[in-house]
Amino acid sequence: MSTVEQDHDHNEDPHYEDCEDAHQVSDSEIKAIEALRKAELHVHFRGYLTADLFYQMLLPQRKRGYFPASDPLHHFDESFRAYLLGSSHLKAFLAALAQQPDPPHLLQLCRDLWKFNSPDDFFRTYILTGGLARDAEGFYPLADYIVEDLKKQNIAYCELMFSVGEYLNMGWSYSQINQLLEYTVQKARERGCELYIIFDVVRNIPQDVSLKRLEEILKQNLPYLLGITLGGDEKNFPARNFQKLFCMAQEAGLRRTCHAGEFDDHRSILDAVQLLGAERIGHGIAAHKDPYTCDLLKERGITLEVCPTSNFYTSAWKGPQDKHPARKLLRMGVPITICADDPGFFQTDLSAELKFCAHRLRFSWSEIRTVVEQGFRAGFRASAEEFSSRDGERVL
Repeated sequence: MSTVEQDHDHNEDPHYEDCEDAHQVSDSEIKAIEALRKAELHVHFRGYLTADLFYQMLLPQRKRGYFPASDPLHHFDESFRAYLLGSSHLKAFLAALAQQPDPPHLLQLCRDLWKFNSPDDFFRTYILTGGLARDAEGFYPLADYIVEDLKKQNIAYCELMFSVGEYLNMGWSYSQINQLLEYTVQKARERGCELYIIFDVVRNIPQDVSLKRLEEILKQNLPYLLGITLGGDEKNFPARNFQKLFCMAQEAGLRRTCHAGEFDDHRSILDAVQLLGAERIGHGIAAHKDPYTCDLLKERGITLEVCPTSNFYTSAWKGPQDKHPARKLLRMGVPITICADDPGFFQTDLSAELKFCAHRLRFSWSEIRTVVEQGFRAGFRASAEEFSSRDGERVL
């Protein structure tokens, strides 16, 4: 299945502010970053969705009755409808969907949905495009795109997050989920990437519901399932509310990571580590404000999955981009690796994130190599030694 790729030059992206003392990354350094074998520990399955791919997936789904002209938002409740309609780009897109046949400028309207001038613009587009999940068959082009991008980024090891509750809520069966993920894992491994799945247990879903779902999932003995993470609204649904869920996961032998310290403060990280037994932390940038939290992370060897571009788009980091705490955390001795989070939405990729660290955060070449190596060391089924060479190439 073919996909439409969007090339993106991050040096020309207005999202990346100019800075007089920014390090100018040389062509040789860029090529070296691209050539590095990498590990990606924090990236969402649906987060790979680009505007062009959304358009490609939308058209056949329209023919199957999804996003109907009569009421494109029919599957969203009133609160979500009101929120979504706060975007002028989204209103124009919905007006186009009401036309039959689809207007010739629909592709451009899809691309306009990816122009984020505020965090709400991103969240609205992310919620809207979740409507694609109504059709399991329509998700295979996204799986193909993911596999191709892993190959393009020279990613040798990946833990891909999949929000299983989101798809179950949309009416998917466990069999449909398993078939899609088996397909993705097999294709990735054929292309040279050791891919595993982390189920994202979204906080907004009650723990009792997630407990029943996890129990059902565990019965299936899925060979690609490596662990769980806890995503979603960490302020309104704190980690301490999910202790039973993480206890069940631990008893079942699943590894555990948790989104924390992204939108909430360092105490969210402490709860994830001390109450949930999290072995890694997704984002975790709030740690830089609290020495005790940093010491705990160092003492336990808990790696932060840091996603700079995501933090800018969502305003998880509101300060100047060249003051993003990734380098401060690294120099404090906190284990970190660099990740892409939702690369399709944020028009980034793992190589671009590393280039940003070199250019704007002034990571030395040694520091770039350190965070790449840490990605392998912190992988739940990987090590720097295990993946340090393949076909005569070295990670570092």
